[in-house]
Amino acid sequence: PMETGTESFVVYFLAGLLPWAAFSEALNSATDAFLGRANLITKVAFPLEIIPMTGVLVPFCLNGLGFGMFLVYLVGKGYFHAAWVWIPLVVALHMLFTLGMVSLIASLSVFLRDVKHFIGTVISLWFFLTPIIYPLSMVPENLRWLIKMNPMYPFIELYHQVLLHHGVPWEMLVHAMVLTLLCLVGSVVFFERSKYAFADVL
Repeated sequence: PMETGTESFVVYFLAGLLPWAAFSEALNSATDAFLGRANLITKVAFPLEIIPMTGVLVPFCLNGLGFGMFLVYLVGKGYFHAAWVWIPLVVALHMLFTLGMVSLIASLSVFLRDVKHFIGTVISLWFFLTPIIYPLSMVPENLRWLIKMNPMYPFIELYHQVLLHHGVPWEMLVHAMVLTLLCLVGSVVFFERSKYAFADVL
């Protein structure tokens, strides 16, 4: 077995890549969430909150199909375990954190149009700072704090731990919950204060 605790690098890789794909697709499309619907926002009265929600649900549902197939593959490989009962909670926290990020980026993009030009680069760098193609154990000890500062670290690591190692690290779960709450509250406050200016800027 590899350092990852699995017999196949592909299994470890996919356990982190599939959740990351949903997250990155949602963030990539966030910059155009409001900008791309300027005519709708300025001419029609409807709840703007629906736009970021849709921007998260669509990539999560599409990538969820692949994730479901991956789970079936893991069952066939003998990875199924009672700890999998925690998967819905991990996915829910992951989606809510993504919703907070998408709402924040979508709102910022209305006022800072340049965000869309560098969001792709930020997501690419973020990917390599997240333990998806390598386990944390391969990172030099003096640099592990940097990886742990990454807001996506606890979410991706929870997928790895629950799916492959059959455990729920409570400290990591609390960490993910706190991050999700902070991100959601921060994005809601910013969105609620800025949405009234959208029509003027758009």
